[in-house]
Amino acid sequence: MTQSTAALAGRFHTGRLSEGLPQALHAWRVTTDDADAAARVAGFLGGEPRPNEGTGGAGLAYEVLTSRESVRVLLDGPDAVAAHMVLRGSTGIIHECDGVEFLSPAEDEGPALRLSSVA
Repeated sequence: MTQSTAALAGRFHTGRLSEGLPQALHAWRVTTDDADAAARVAGFLGGEPRPNEGTGGAGLAYEVLTSRESVRVLLDGPDAVAAHMVLRGSTGIIHECDGVEFLSPAEDEGPALRLSSVA
């Protein structure tokens, strides 16, 4: 196996924002800035590359709504996966975290509180 440097080719998503509301998907959504990568994803996993008009794609220019419910991937260790959770209300984001740290609102930023025991 050869050693290579990692470069972001795209991101896999389980959902998206549709008309400002979160939408869970039944198949994988892939976003990328590379038109060729979007075309290759569509060729491997189904779907059509199209402009990524929604948010939640981290600003990546293209999206592919694949036809696959599952995908086999090879990851470069546990740090290759990130979770990002957002609780939205009628006025926007109420809470945002990555499972370890609070990301917003600003007054709550930092490590999440851990309960060592429950009385």
